[in-house]
Amino acid sequence: MSEQRTGSLTGGLGYSNSSGIFASMGLQETNALGRAWTTNLNLNFGEYSTTYNFSLTDPWIKGDKHKTSFRTNIFLSRDYPQEFKSEKNGRLYAVDNQTPSSSDTFSSIVLEKTGGGFSFSRPLNGGDPFKVAKWRVLAGMNFKKVRMIDGDGNKKPYGDRTPTTTRNNISDIICIGFTPNDGSCPEENTLVSVIASTSRNNLNNSINPTSGNKFSFGTEQFVSMGKNSPTFNRMKASYSFFIPTKLINLTKACKSSDATSEDCPQAIGFQFKAGTILGELPPYEAFCMGGTSSVRGWGSCELAVSKSFVEGTAEYRFPVWKMISGALFVDAGSDLGSQKEVPGKPGKLLQKSGSGFSLGGGVGVKTPIGPLRLDVASKDLSGDWRYTLGVGWKF
Repeated sequence: MSEQRTGSLTGGLGYSNSSGIFASMGLQETNALGRAWTTNLNLNFGEYSTTYNFSLTDPWIKGDKHKTSFRTNIFLSRDYPQEFKSEKNGRLYAVDNQTPSSSDTFSSIVLEKTGGGFSFSRPLNGGDPFKVAKWRVLAGMNFKKVRMIDGDGNKKPYGDRTPTTTRNNISDIICIGFTPNDGSCPEENTLVSVIASTSRNNLNNSINPTSGNKFSFGTEQFVSMGKNSPTFNRMKASYSFFIPTKLINLTKACKSSDATSEDCPQAIGFQFKAGTILGELPPYEAFCMGGTSSVRGWGSCELAVSKSFVEGTAEYRFPVWKMISGALFVDAGSDLGSQKEVPGKPGKLLQKSGSGFSLGGGVGVKTPIGPLRLDVASKDLSGDWRYTLGVGWKF
């Protein structure tokens, strides 16, 4: 009798607002060292982002009756941050200093990040590992070094709104990273943080819910490790709930008078999100508003680069035919006027609106990991439509 293979190799092509066109490859082993540990090596080569990530997960630490899990990872990435771009109002360019010369070359801002982290997660099961627990808590640490460079790897810590040697407005130049109290603009930042979160999942189905609710709250405290290392706190909360309904009955199961929610998975869902940051942060650590998991009428980070935000979504989901579902939704969000509080004010420089709403619809095709979803959404009813492709519902 042969042992079942536990390794797998995956790959694919795709598109996302944050990575553009990308190719991915993954190598997974689900029984590393014969201990049911999962190891993942993921390589992602994108138009705007390249990432190498290795992770190890122990889903149940041996002998622990609370069913505590452990995860650790290390990574290396190079990103073209969307915080410093605008579809209609240009971008910030990487420059050496605040006094450009005729010999300067102007190129895109790139953030090179190296680091890793670890976390412990535990369901609140009262010491009974076989009890289904709705509440879960998580705690851990993250660390990374961030270098501000250009596309050729040259250190360039400043961002320039108008790349020209004849300057009328010096305020168009900002420091891309964290600015210490002495007013300098370092070429590298060190970020060390302690994370803690809690969540309660009371949904009837984690992939395609039709009733119940889910709540999560997380905080991440960054601690200074020297002059070029910031201290700030990021908090974020989310609450969603679903109301089962039968408004559109297109399938045979939905037309039946005694259909259950499993036969006719149809519901109106609501999600509310909010977050705020306390302290002096690097601009690239601000909240990004807009994109597939935010207000969908805008691209990634296109609505705002903010220190605080609120967002809300109402979405009606209904089966259309066999493995195909439909959705109608409205998203809305606001930066609460906090774009001006982000150091350098990149959102204000690039004239990002800060608040807005979108109306739209989508279709989803059922897959083992959730629906493959195509959404189309308007921007403030302006006639400007955006198409997004993703896996899984927004919430």
